[in-house]
Amino acid sequence: MTTFLFFKTKKQLLVFAFFTFLLNAGLLAQQSKVWDYPIHYGTPEWEKLTTFEEMLNAYNIPDSLLKNMTTKDLVATCLKYPNWVLITFGDTYQEGYDIISKLFNGFKELEQRPDAAKELIDIYCKMDPKGIIEFDTPVKQGTFCLQFTFIELLISQNKILRTLNKDSKTLVVKTLTINYDIKNGLNNYYSMHSLLPICLALGRIMEIDKPLIYSSLLTSNSNVNNIIDKGYVSDKNSFDQIINASKIYLKQLEP
Repeated sequence: MTTFLFFKTKKQLLVFAFFTFLLNAGLLAQQSKVWDYPIHYGTPEWEKLTTFEEMLNAYNIPDSLLKNMTTKDLVATCLKYPNWVLITFGDTYQEGYDIISKLFNGFKELEQRPDAAKELIDIYCKMDPKGIIEFDTPVKQGTFCLQFTFIELLISQNKILRTLNKDSKTLVVKTLTINYDIKNGLNNYYSMHSLLPICLALGRIMEIDKPLIYSSLLTSNSNVNNIIDKGYVSDKNSFDQIINASKIYLKQLEP
């Protein structure tokens, strides 16, 4: 009650409250930045860790920072996660992602953000699979290829896909189908495993919307459900069928 005595009118109080809000919002924005994993392999702090569990926990973002991170910074942080390689520990990429999403709190937080899909798509639409031909060693090419795998796998998570509005859905379906065709045409660089996350994302988008073409796809090919549900690398024909169905679905989405 005594605080209000400093203000002669209600208008002055409201103006003060408004500028206080702006100040706090500005401070939070300044605090938000990409987490750079300060404790990592090669640092003195890392050398003090004695168990694998301690090493995994060292990558987690402090809660005080995590909750104040912008989604844009959180996406960048997740894409830089040092232990993405652990997705290969599962029988499928989806099982592998399920493993790392339980180990790193950034993934859990990202899946709860209503604007996660938007921020991921903004980055993904600026990526060009054809860029792989500019790299002259298998290691560099593999690193480039994995950048697509990581972001496509994040996009394909159901919690993230369910936040898509129609415009974002149309854009990402279009971009995913285009990138599939590009990767497919560069099969000396991109393997079946690199095509899988695209099929996973497109299949799950159709699974949510349930267009007629998706029902026909499931009826005609029993492998499709395993691809979409668990992320199994199936035969190339099944992948192509998912893409063809997605292109028909895209025509329904486009104005």
